[in-house]
Amino acid sequence: MKRPDFDTAVAYWQNLIRERGLSSNLKWAFRENLCLARHENTENFSLVFETQVHPVTLNDVCRVYNQVRLQKHPIVFGTLVHKPEFTLCTLLGDEYLADDDVYVEGWDLYFFAQEPYVYFEEVTLREQWMNRRMHEWKRLSGLDFVFCLDAFK
Repeated sequence: MKRPDFDTAVAYWQNLIRERGLSSNLKWAFRENLCLARHENTENFSLVFETQVHPVTLNDVCRVYNQVRLQKHPIVFGTLVHKPEFTLCTLLGDEYLADDDVYVEGWDLYFFAQEPYVYFEEVTLREQWMNRRMHEWKRLSGLDFVFCLDAFK
C-alpha cells in the first residue's frame, strides 16, 4: 500500500465529485467547524457548520492528510453537505459509513461522496457559532471521526 501525494488524492476526489454531479466548488471543514443540533421534541438532528469564523484552507487539508498518510490509520475523503453553490468536504480517520461508496485498495483510501446529513444549517456569525457549539447535542455520530485541525497544528 502506498498512498498518493495530496495533489493526486485531491484530484481523484474532485473528479469523483464532478462525476456525481455535485458542485466542484469545495469547502472544507474539520471537527472545530461542525456540531449537531437536535430538533425539538424529535430524534432528528441537523449538522450545523461554519466556514467563515474559522476558515479551513486547502493547505490545512494538505497538512492533515500528509501527517496521516504515512500511518496505518484509515483516511476518508467525505462529503457532509451538498448545495448547488458548494460541496462541504472533510477528512475522517475512520471508514464509518465510507465503505458503502468508493475504496481504492492500492491507495488504502476511502472516498465517500454520498450525503450523510439531510438537515443542515450554515452559521456565519461568530456569536451565533459560539452559542451553537456551547449547546451542541452530544450524540455519537460520524462527526466523532472527523479530524481536529488543531491537533495537527
